[in-house]
Amino acid sequence: MKAIFEKVELDAEGIWRTHLDPKSLLRIANPSRQNGKISVLMVSHPYFRESTGTLEFDLLSAALLNLGNSGETVIIDSMETGEDQRAESVETYQPSESGDDLFRERLRELPGELKELGTKLLDRVRQKFPGLLELASQGKFVERPNNFWTIKAQPRVRSFRISVYGRLEEHDTYQSITLERGRSAYYSEFKIDSLAQLEDAIRIIFDAKRLKESR
Repeated sequence: MKAIFEKVELDAEGIWRTHLDPKSLLRIANPSRQNGKISVLMVSHPYFRESTGTLEFDLLSAALLNLGNSGETVIIDSMETGEDQRAESVETYQPSESGDDLFRERLRELPGELKELGTKLLDRVRQKFPGLLELASQGKFVERPNNFWTIKAQPRVRSFRISVYGRLEEHDTYQSITLERGRSAYYSEFKIDSLAQLEDAIRIIFDAKRLKESR
């Protein structure tokens, strides 16, 4: 059984905020604890559509970690994976429009080498992994249905900002790219601005996919 929450806002990678009556949360699951103002709900394999502000997840996967005394609710992706669930999510995912096409369209506005870098990067990812990019907030594109990497063009500084699944210490080190801790505890970030960095960027993104599948 699926549950759909409305008026949901992305707070960080895998973390969302919304307002829900605590009594409504009690209908979903029994709380592990009851303390403070904020309710915390953990769910598996959520799908967030930022254009409509809706978050969809399997109701049976929900665990109510804390029941607060206000309507403020934090929803956390449990980051669980499974071979059957991954295969099903790829087959049934049908976005309203191709974010890949939109990303390529926006690449046309970038300087020559940056446009070529973005095109080759996406081509290499698609050669190995199905899925589509989806435009999120502030020009960032997120991989769907499995959020293992995101990319954002930075025209003013002539680079791409990329986030990948996996903590900094879980990734290898590379000569051409410096990885940094991401805004979310589960993600790392880096930037690229040259075709010379393409191969290292691909390796990092592929490692991110492997790390997410191993969870």
